[in-house]
Amino acid sequence: MITRETKLIEGDTFEQGFRLQYQWAWLITIAFFLGEVGGGLFLVSLFLPGKLSLAAAVVGWLIVSVGKNFFHTLYLGRPLRFYRMVMRPNSSWISRGFFLTLSLGLFGALHIMFRLKGIDTPTSTAVQWLAGFSAFGVMIYDGIVMTYSPSLRLWNNALLPVMRTAYALMGGVTLAIFLSALAPYHNLLSEMQIHNLVNLERGLIVANLIMIVIYTLTMTYATYEAKESALLIIRDKYPFVFWVGVVLVGLIVIFAVPFVFTTHSVALLLFVALCELFGDFCILFLIMRSGVYTPLMPHPDFDTSLFGKA
Repeated sequence: MITRETKLIEGDTFEQGFRLQYQWAWLITIAFFLGEVGGGLFLVSLFLPGKLSLAAAVVGWLIVSVGKNFFHTLYLGRPLRFYRMVMRPNSSWISRGFFLTLSLGLFGALHIMFRLKGIDTPTSTAVQWLAGFSAFGVMIYDGIVMTYSPSLRLWNNALLPVMRTAYALMGGVTLAIFLSALAPYHNLLSEMQIHNLVNLERGLIVANLIMIVIYTLTMTYATYEAKESALLIIRDKYPFVFWVGVVLVGLIVIFAVPFVFTTHSVALLLFVALCELFGDFCILFLIMRSGVYTPLMPHPDFDTSLFGKA
């Protein structure tokens, strides 16, 4: 049985214990989520045919360039001072993330323009590669920047960027399947192409489920801070969000739907897409909100209870 070694402290006191991080909350979580999903859809669009590829690229580009940037700007508080943060790409992953997003905005817009005009030249191919690289960078960036937080053991895990990238790609594939069922793009994909996308989606579901199990288990047997975060997720504070939102709705339901329903209507695919996005947001929310740290380290000759609440 997993037990606690130290209690979780609410509020600002001098007590010894774990504290939840609260600087990165809803706005930054939504920004990260939109960046991953939009980047994933844009990357998947590069492997789709014709008008469907263009539509997926436009939607993915808008999700990142408008949605992600909007919530990032709201989070900043004082955007005019933002330049101080982003002018250090040689040492700051936050700065690198800004330039990756800017790169996707620029090269993604050029790629869309070339596709609209039907231009197929070495220049357009180079732009497509640069846009795809930028999209992949946006997908993986959030997981990497979180790992650079040694005090938050839940984030400081090499598996996190891989898991977040897999979730981003799964979101892109799911949205691409949904777009392919809409009237303007219906029948653009062959049966084999749809079959391949569905199988890729199922493979990503299984991979994400395995990574969640490994990630959670390693946290429960790692440091005290990591164990506390794992307990908050699976048992103490957010078990409903984890077991229902992440595992049931976000993975099991969308994996089982193709086996239960043989005909895939637009309504059914919309339901699957919403379930996948909901599960994706839930796991990101849990990781963001369950990071704990210990600001006070005990000393063998120091009685921290003297500074507790009266």
